[in-house]
Amino acid sequence: MLLAAVIGFVTLLAYVRTFRFEFVYDDTVLILKNPAVLSSGHFWNYFSSDAVSGFAAPMAHIYYRPLLLSWFRMNFLLFGLQPAGWHVTAVLLHVLATVLVYAVGRAVRLSPSGTAMAALVFGLHPLHVETAAWISGAADSLYAVFALSSFLLFLRWFHGGRKASLAGALVLFAAGTLCKESAIVFPAIVFAYGWIDACPGASPIMSNIAGRLRASLRASAGYVLVGIGYFGLRLWSLGQVGGHVTSLGWGTVVFTWPKILCFHLWHLVYPVGLSEAYSIRYVSRPAEPGFYLPLLALLVCGLALYAWQRKSDTKLVRLACVWLLLPLLPTLDLNAFGIGEFVHDRFLYLSVLSMALLMGLAVEKLQGETMSGQFPLRGSAVCVAVGSVLLALTVGQTGIWKDDLSLFTRAYQYSPHSRSASINLASALASHGRFSEAKAIYLRSLQDWPMEWTTIYNYGYLCYQQGDLAEAEKYLLRAIQIYPNNDMEHFFLGLTWNKMGQREKAMESLQKAIEISPKKEGYHFALGVLMRAAGNEMGACMAFRQELALVPNSAEAAAQYRRCIQ
Repeated sequence: MLLAAVIGFVTLLAYVRTFRFEFVYDDTVLILKNPAVLSSGHFWNYFSSDAVSGFAAPMAHIYYRPLLLSWFRMNFLLFGLQPAGWHVTAVLLHVLATVLVYAVGRAVRLSPSGTAMAALVFGLHPLHVETAAWISGAADSLYAVFALSSFLLFLRWFHGGRKASLAGALVLFAAGTLCKESAIVFPAIVFAYGWIDACPGASPIMSNIAGRLRASLRASAGYVLVGIGYFGLRLWSLGQVGGHVTSLGWGTVVFTWPKILCFHLWHLVYPVGLSEAYSIRYVSRPAEPGFYLPLLALLVCGLALYAWQRKSDTKLVRLACVWLLLPLLPTLDLNAFGIGEFVHDRFLYLSVLSMALLMGLAVEKLQGETMSGQFPLRGSAVCVAVGSVLLALTVGQTGIWKDDLSLFTRAYQYSPHSRSASINLASALASHGRFSEAKAIYLRSLQDWPMEWTTIYNYGYLCYQQGDLAEAEKYLLRAIQIYPNNDMEHFFLGLTWNKMGQREKAMESLQKAIEISPKKEGYHFALGVLMRAAGNEMGACMAFRQELALVPNSAEAAAQYRRCIQ
């Protein structure tokens, strides 16, 4: 394990500079503005509600991640809102996952140099920058730690270990599902492993059919039961098993798959020019560009892996294919993501294990090593060379995650037509007072995405902030027309109408916002102020009392309420 510790330390060094980085991207919603993280008494609510209820528009109520919220809460108790500590623990999670990959390499009988190569590739692969350098990216490394630990215990049980190992594996799998939904593919992974590794002494026919099926069912039965329990828990807490953000036709979804998989494979083998966002267009018909060529590339890759497996006569190539494809399955439901949001580096977090295993196998075959062999000089040289290249690439990529402006400037430079890159850069520019640049990016984005709710709402809100009330009214009304069930659009439309002197309409809009989010801080207070200005003292008094019920320490609401009852 000394070698594993050394590799873990090198991985830690690759991300040391991130300890000075800020909260970025969705950290604001998930952490900085999340009462469930910042205040006590919410632990049991983690298990009975969604993880991202602060998100705007239809993104809320589809993610169920109680252990991730628990992780955030623990970090808050330890470090407050000082980002350095959060970054340290995020990197340590990735280091732990890397050490577990080393253990997996030994468990699947890679040679010493092959195992070292696998761990180095996993720990230092630039695709992991998004996960390790971004605080909220810990969702992937956290679930991966549970998944890899579960796989190690599963291997021990499957190859003759005690039932306690299986019990531990199932508990760890359950924990993984409560960190991120992607862990639900694990029953399929162990089923595939059972099929690959089944019945070495059986007859060819039995080994190929009955024996493999029996071994696969034996391997996955417990995982399937835990998975059913997880879906039941989601149904109880969220009222739904899944959830969709968009409504693409299944033709578009399926025809876009080759393009997505080809894009992922390219970044897996050539991790250069990475970004938070990418401009990947949907493919609606086979005749469109972006279908046949990626499909052909995938077939060539598949044939190459098949030839390698036949020549090497090892199960590791097949196991690597399992780890490549199955963790990606949840990301192929394109309707679960916002428009254009179906490709991210973090989606490949566990799939990088496939590249790690293949690189480890390549080093092993190059060296002609056995599992029990000594760590040879040639293997050491190859590991150092590959590790050095990956280390340089990773360190070079981390800098873009230091703050929102750096992150989204890079994303917009690489993907100027990306919906999210445009929205996020414009928001970052506005937060730095660069309003004219932000407006220009919003308007340019609306040319590409004329019905994009977030862009329309954000532009309307920016106009409200700058006092351009006519434009604010126009775009906030457009946002409501597209998606009428967001509280913030009604709230700021109400404030806009109030500034335009249309007080009755303003109060109606604020009441609509409260109807959608009755527990939102500040809404009742704003309504009370408008009611008092309109001469409705009784209504104002009730609104201030409701605000105090939500925020007992609000000095402004308390002062207004005292004026009411005097």
